[in-house]
Amino acid sequence: MKPNKDTYRRIVGAVPEGIWVVNPQGGTTFCNERMAQILGTDVESLEKMSCFDPVFPDDLEEAQRQFALQLVSGGPPFDFRLRRNDGSAVWVSISCRQMYDDAGDIIGLLGLFTDVTERQRAQAALRESEERFRTMADTAPALIWVSGPDKLCTFFNKFWLDFTGRTMEQELGDGWAENVHPEDLERCTDIYSSSFDARRSFQMEYRLRRADGEYRWVLDNGVPRFEAGGRFVGYIGSCVDVTDLKRAQELDLARQKLETVGSVASAVVHDFGNLLSGIMAYSEMLLDAFASGSIPTKEVEGIRNAAIRGTDMAQRLMGYAEPESQVLELVNVSGIVEDMLEVLKMSLSKHVVLETHLNKQLGMVRANPVQIRQIVMNLVMNASEAIGDRDGVIRVTTGQLTVGHESHLESSDGPTAGDYVQLEVSDTGRGMAPDVQARIFDMFFTTKGSGVHGLGLTAVHWIVERMRGTIRVSSTPGRGTTLQVMLPFEEQTVEVRRSVTARAADVALASQSATILLVEDDSMLRQAVSTMLRMRGFSVLEASDGSAALDVIRAQREHIDVLLLDTILPGTPSREVYDEAALLRPGLTIIAMSAYSKEMATASLGRTMVRFLRKPFSVHELIEMIREDSLPQRTQASRA
Repeated sequence: MKPNKDTYRRIVGAVPEGIWVVNPQGGTTFCNERMAQILGTDVESLEKMSCFDPVFPDDLEEAQRQFALQLVSGGPPFDFRLRRNDGSAVWVSISCRQMYDDAGDIIGLLGLFTDVTERQRAQAALRESEERFRTMADTAPALIWVSGPDKLCTFFNKFWLDFTGRTMEQELGDGWAENVHPEDLERCTDIYSSSFDARRSFQMEYRLRRADGEYRWVLDNGVPRFEAGGRFVGYIGSCVDVTDLKRAQELDLARQKLETVGSVASAVVHDFGNLLSGIMAYSEMLLDAFASGSIPTKEVEGIRNAAIRGTDMAQRLMGYAEPESQVLELVNVSGIVEDMLEVLKMSLSKHVVLETHLNKQLGMVRANPVQIRQIVMNLVMNASEAIGDRDGVIRVTTGQLTVGHESHLESSDGPTAGDYVQLEVSDTGRGMAPDVQARIFDMFFTTKGSGVHGLGLTAVHWIVERMRGTIRVSSTPGRGTTLQVMLPFEEQTVEVRRSVTARAADVALASQSATILLVEDDSMLRQAVSTMLRMRGFSVLEASDGSAALDVIRAQREHIDVLLLDTILPGTPSREVYDEAALLRPGLTIIAMSAYSKEMATASLGRTMVRFLRKPFSVHELIEMIREDSLPQRTQASRA
């Protein structure tokens, strides 16, 4: 059956869009009920209107331009604002089609109108929100970044761009990583990616290159973003330049070191006084024994034991006083803890009983030894202060701990699954209330009164975090506190000691008429070591300064097998002696010696040393090092 006019009228009335047909002058020729509803009027009134009547005066010029465009050549749909009958605004999406008569001439436009007021309001609110965020972000005194769910960054504020001196385009995606210090990049991206995958907040420190080329330390805090429905949409983060704070912290740590060294100075003087008194007594007994013709074995052994004790004390103190380097190495935590406790126990309260349970077969961690000492010092001294004038116990334990994947899931801020070396320091002191526990790692927070900076535990927290470890605290007021440090395990080590018989055999192998040039400015040490080496069959040449050493090397380079070189000398610097000796005699065994650490000696010589002896050392140690270089075989080959 052919549709009639009523059928077409019902179809037009059922269309959800407004239909408005106008002639080339804009006068209405047809409209439906929906179009009248959109404009807040009735069909009869709308039929008497021009399409320009509901246009706001400010928009009239744009309306006329669009009408002419659509009438002549058509165009894509566009959004436009119209005025309703009550004066309010309504946003519509307009799609126009040209209408033709039977001769093909344009007789008007057919427009489909969709009410998009709510969409426009939402978009306006979004634009306002984004503009407000950008204004806040660009005026905030912090480096702000935003990333999407794909881990790629989508926004950096003006403060960030001014800091790095780069454009938004350069930083977007993962371009920001180009300004991270190469030594920090892997750690930085690992923390970012693992936190991203777990959808948890993170905090990390790294060095970021400023526009002037200087690398500055920044503290970066990242927080996951979720939509109202819970969908993850990325991260927002802020960075603060903490370079000056870190320098202040380093100065404060240096001050703490000096205070600790000062607090143990009297005890050290007391112990060294006892040692020197013993040496003097044994020396007098030795002289008496020689005078009487007896063999003074006991007296000599006593002097040697006193020297060993003094050496041990000196090396422990020097180990603590060494400046921190950036070099990480595999270290045994139990060994460092044991050394530090020997230093610290002299400054602990007499009311404190120190108990230790150290696993000597503990796995290794990759760390800076000085930083491990700082951790031990701060934790033990804090425990001593917590006990105060009351009787109490400090327990220091080390061990190995494995964290399973399930445990990590239960606590998103805990350590990741894996093996850890654990250091635990507990005390029976006054304990802490929950509000104090929550703030003990905050910078400058302290319960010790005015004049105390409160950076000790903050420093511990930073060190542990940089080593990708975890530190936990548990405390009960009146019952004590336990601090647990967990550091990533690197490898297992087994301590193997060589027998006395094997050492004696080594000495025999080494003493095959080799010639050693000993360069040492301390005459007593030089003469003593020279004499001991000659007694074991070595030929020894001596030099008291760098200039004399060069004269000997130039004159007798073909006969010298070993150069035993002090790293700090008068005259020609040790590094020049080292370099010229290596040049004149390729393959020469050079053993550097110093009372300072190997790192400090390396800095003094300006090169990495293969062989190093730390003063004071025994002649057995020196001979063993010579043996390990296969000196006899090389000597015979060079003289053949």
